[in-house]
Amino acid sequence: MPAETPRPDFAVLNHEMRTPLNAILGFAQMLLWDDEAPLPAKQREMVEHIQKGGEDLLALMDAWAEAQSR
Repeated sequence: MPAETPRPDFAVLNHEMRTPLNAILGFAQMLLWDDEAPLPAKQREMVEHIQKGGEDLLALMDAWAEAQSR
């Protein structure tokens, strides 16, 4: 019988995913909120897509965490 590959603990996996995601969201917010050097329209649109995708992923991770806690 083959040995099972150990699965990472959910809390560790959740933390490992949230840390870089929060950095991405933070930098996106900084780019969008910089009044001294506003982004051109096309770049702003791209950063807004990055932020929306990150927020969607964070919501998915929150739902996953809630489901795991039940």
